[in-house]
Amino acid sequence: MSRLYDAVRKSQDEKYQPHQQQGAQTAKPGSAEAPVVRTTKALKIDPAALKRNRILAFDKNEPEAESFAILRTKVLHKLKVNNWNTLGITAPHEGAGKSLVAVNLAYSLVLEGNQNILLVDLDLRRPTLHKYFDFTPEFGLVDYVRNGTPLSEILVSPEDTRLTILPSRGRTLHSSETLTLPKMVELMTEMKSRYKDRIIIFDMPPCLITDDVMVSLPHTDCTLLVVEDGKTKEDELRAAHDMLEDTGFLGVVLNKVQETRKVYVY
Repeated sequence: MSRLYDAVRKSQDEKYQPHQQQGAQTAKPGSAEAPVVRTTKALKIDPAALKRNRILAFDKNEPEAESFAILRTKVLHKLKVNNWNTLGITAPHEGAGKSLVAVNLAYSLVLEGNQNILLVDLDLRRPTLHKYFDFTPEFGLVDYVRNGTPLSEILVSPEDTRLTILPSRGRTLHSSETLTLPKMVELMTEMKSRYKDRIIIFDMPPCLITDDVMVSLPHTDCTLLVVEDGKTKEDELRAAHDMLEDTGFLGVVLNKVQETRKVYVY
């Protein structure tokens, strides 16, 4: 039996109900009424810290939460219609906010109530997912691939959620070569095929900067492209679209819009 399967299944006996809080407080990010499963290391989350990091999808009172709910609905529809379970999120260039969109979408999907989400940091040169959750991973994805670190020492799960994070850490040189290593390919294949009831979101690097995205695309069912209002150039958008259009391309997310609502979905 595979190591990823063992790492996640090992803790499925540790079911627990969300903690009850006294007084009127904001619901815990990603909480749901149904019992959730703690997968490997539990991670305590401070809602205020998430908001400081611009993770807002968990709070339905935030205007941005509605934008991500719309995006969630569109993504879920495409996944269900096509029997897909893996989604890659990228951008033409750095700074467009692809990781921010990936985390907010993951939380919005968790809030849908019936979704188990695995969020994977595939931006091996500049991994940032862990920063949005205010933690520093001791080990990361490359440690598993190159050093054999058990996945149970890498996977983390924010408490009281159906979200699991597979982080990366540091800067990985020769990242595209790492992504083609047999152990990485085996893991990517397993993530896609082993858990049909789990949605996997890959936070990918910018697609016009390295060839990492092209290497990873065979393992993704569909893609979203995040562009930055006022910065992404037309030729960059066209080049990125040409790269992704044959990979289940779902569309474009316009980020950092200079109006009240910061995310628009097309």
